[in-house]
Amino acid sequence: FSVVGSIHASTDFVKPLMEDFKSSSSFGGEITGLKKGVKATVTLESDGFIQIKEVEKSTTYSFEDIPEGDYYLKLDIVGYSSERTRKIIVRDKHKGSAKVYKRLNFSIMPIKGDEFTFHWEDDDSRTGYVQTAHVNKRSTIQFLGDVVLEADNLSSENLLHKYNIILSNEGVPWRREHAFRLLETMKSIPQKKRSSYAKQSLKPSKWVLVNEHLTDDIQIKYGTKGNSVVISNEVFTYAAPRMALVNGMKGTFFSKRLHHSLVRYVTKGGKDLKSVNKILNDRYGATTSIPDYKKLTENTTGDDRHSFQKFHASELVEIINMFEEMPQGFYKIKGLRYLVRRKNGMEHPLYPGVPAVAWPKAQTESYIEFMESAFLSDIIHMHRLILHEKTHFMWENLFSKSIKQDWIKLGGWRKNISDIDGWTTSKTTEFVSGYAHKKNPNEDMAESISYFIVNPDKLKSRAINKYNFIKNRIMHGDHYVSKLRSDLTFEVLNLFPDYDYPGKISAVDIKVTGAPKEDKEVTIQIELNTMNKVFSGAKYAYTRVFSNIGTFQDLYLYPVNKSGSILKGSFKLSKQAKDGFWSTDQIVVTDLQGNQRFEGNTDFGWKLYINNPLSDTVKPQFIPGSLKLKVSKKKMEGRDVQVLNVSYGVNENKEMAKNSPVYVQVTNP
Repeated sequence: FSVVGSIHASTDFVKPLMEDFKSSSSFGGEITGLKKGVKATVTLESDGFIQIKEVEKSTTYSFEDIPEGDYYLKLDIVGYSSERTRKIIVRDKHKGSAKVYKRLNFSIMPIKGDEFTFHWEDDDSRTGYVQTAHVNKRSTIQFLGDVVLEADNLSSENLLHKYNIILSNEGVPWRREHAFRLLETMKSIPQKKRSSYAKQSLKPSKWVLVNEHLTDDIQIKYGTKGNSVVISNEVFTYAAPRMALVNGMKGTFFSKRLHHSLVRYVTKGGKDLKSVNKILNDRYGATTSIPDYKKLTENTTGDDRHSFQKFHASELVEIINMFEEMPQGFYKIKGLRYLVRRKNGMEHPLYPGVPAVAWPKAQTESYIEFMESAFLSDIIHMHRLILHEKTHFMWENLFSKSIKQDWIKLGGWRKNISDIDGWTTSKTTEFVSGYAHKKNPNEDMAESISYFIVNPDKLKSRAINKYNFIKNRIMHGDHYVSKLRSDLTFEVLNLFPDYDYPGKISAVDIKVTGAPKEDKEVTIQIELNTMNKVFSGAKYAYTRVFSNIGTFQDLYLYPVNKSGSILKGSFKLSKQAKDGFWSTDQIVVTDLQGNQRFEGNTDFGWKLYINNPLSDTVKPQFIPGSLKLKVSKKKMEGRDVQVLNVSYGVNENKEMAKNSPVYVQVTNP
């Protein structure tokens, strides 16, 4: 199909400075304006690469032997304004020749004043360009009686607020690229999380980042009051998807290694069945909780619950991990509802020797059953097995008739009533396994897709046409174009239609004024990327800003320029309001026609710190036995009335606000 239209280049979108190092894989430079003893961080990163240089005792940095690729170079230094993100292209076209060392300098200037300020701008990099003023009070937090120096970046506060995850800098310092990838991956795993305005109810956990290789990439120590986690830096490679050109075709290249590590944490290694089934149900539409085995198997084997057992914890983790490896369109497949496990030592009653059986035709909500042998094989075979069985549900409930017919033709399959499986093939090559060749096109497809995901090189070397078929027809899907008959169309006269959404947020500025022991005024300004008026400005924007104990302020931002691309708002906070970082879940931008753009807190940069040493976080407590009721008589409008006077005492650690309302409810027993 074709699309006719126009593409508008943006002039107000912040683009990183471009540097093309076509003959160098090493470079460095000097940070002009950096005083010795002031710590700066230089980060070189792509989705599959992160290297960090700490600059403190000198004013220079360097990166050596960088692989070919496209990178973003960033300078982070609190209290200073710096140059924007730079895009680095490393093309070592002269391998074997003398290295050319490139110099790339940064210039910084101190941000004047004692007020807290934060500025974020969208650019091509994943986390954008950030500069932040100093926070006089260092960010620390209590964890199991110890003071933890926590990470201070855009995503660490969201991890703390949503999941009670404390990123500790006692190992390798957490940088915003690592924290961003951890936050995004946690959001993809269904689990309990804290409501924005509720009291923190989740158990805290301290996360330490290390450079060492760890078994399963993560070490977890669970405790009654809190968990301690050590995670390897290695898992963050390709943790965020990136566009790649593979064999001339654009696609998304990513690794699920970080996801698999976090599944181990969330499910306690598969031992927390409630968490396991929440992930299986919410993300994949399946569950291991079987209401009635006899009813489930009435059209298959007729077994009752005595033939089955619970999955082992490690088995559940592997099932989740392999379901996650499937393309997202295959996560929830029609018909697949239950996963069951036969007892150890029992073979399948109808198909002895097989490790697993799928029943896609059994009923509306059907199942896959696993035998013990499925989990005794090597890990690669087990992964393929899980994918193989799920593919049977896709064959039965997802693939179109044309896809099945074309696959049958590609494999040389034809009906054969004399064969026990009802199929035979004229081809003796182009099969990824003997099982795929001797069965039927359904099994051939299941085997081929499982190899496509787990061992694509083997499928490509044995059956290149099937590899291309799956890549082009299954993984990319069919394309459809809807058309209406001319006699069913009608004309709508609208001289001024507006279906344009407000522009995306491209910059955020936050400023807090007021001395530590004074009331504060918070001013927030956002800028919209209208792409030369391709997108519209806004009538207003709304957000709710909340502390980590659930207190909040509602804020509306209104245009300060004619186009409505810059919006600004402010609110006041008492000197006794909760101190520390305040967050937001969402900013809603609305234009004149009512069109709305909803941006979550990972779509823009945000950091708001309130320095309130007089913070009051303890609620007044009623003193039992202090309640007094007194009835008196009074005349009102010439009538005798009774007046009820209520008084009681409260314990308050700090002075209550003057004229603060007190509510008492009187009921008739």
